[in-house]
Amino acid sequence: MFKLLLLRLIVLISLSASSLVYAVTTNEVTDWVQKVLMYTMSISYQTTPDEEKEAEKNFSPSAWEPMNDFYFNESKIIKHYKLTLHPKPLNPPTLIKEDLCFGSPCWRVNQTYNIPELHMNVAFSLLITKIGTTNKSSFIVKSLDMKVQRY
Repeated sequence: MFKLLLLRLIVLISLSASSLVYAVTTNEVTDWVQKVLMYTMSISYQTTPDEEKEAEKNFSPSAWEPMNDFYFNESKIIKHYKLTLHPKPLNPPTLIKEDLCFGSPCWRVNQTYNIPELHMNVAFSLLITKIGTTNKSSFIVKSLDMKVQRY
């Protein structure tokens, strides 16, 4: 009886522990979001199509569309004045965990950046989902809203 109880306890603990290995922490999500936004927004008049494609890999096609529109709208100014953008976070990323989106865990993350070279603040709201089933955290931006405020 004791051996059976001990065996059940070991199985229960191992199942619980294995799910924790694949759990995602708040810091993983917010760190990833800030890294992706900094990389994506740090563009210059010398940014190549290959560099844009590298940034685009972190976004679904529908989430990349607003970012691509932003690039298109600002590219003339960036190229004309030979600018290199240095985005600065105005606040830490705010994360709200949501249940399931598209069959995967997902999180809504909000963060605002200042882009001094363009005299603007950009408020981002991103829906992030986890992709893959390995213990290595891989994320993708599923949707993106941007609110631009010029000053």
